[in-house]
Amino acid sequence: MTARGGQGGWGGGSSPAWVGLAAAAVACRTPASSDRLEGRWIGVRAEGAGAEGVPAANAFASSIELEFRRNQIFVTSARQSQAGRYEVVREDANAVVVTTERDGPTHPQTFTFQPTDTMRWYVLDGRSILFARE
Repeated sequence: MTARGGQGGWGGGSSPAWVGLAAAAVACRTPASSDRLEGRWIGVRAEGAGAEGVPAANAFASSIELEFRRNQIFVTSARQSQAGRYEVVREDANAVVVTTERDGPTHPQTFTFQPTDTMRWYVLDGRSILFARE
């Protein structure tokens, strides 16, 4: 579920961020899901990209759609779609932390919620993708 691709980790290379997310989410041990994640999320923009990388980062972020159904995640971009499973490790009022079998428990992924209709996926140190609930 790592978000490291080409061009500073924001896609453009042969392994865009969501490919790792979807491919890694293929099989998890526990079918734990989150009501907070449930539904369809549309990428709005990238946050934390350097000035020269903002246009590419925003184009990449806005091409991503995430859909969560129970313990399954569906990831779609302009190039392809993939599906897999996730496991909730921790959930509180503002955040959901998930892991996947591929990345394992040492690489949790964090999604935070400010208002109920926006979500941030923290993909790299200091970098995130903002999503809006559809």
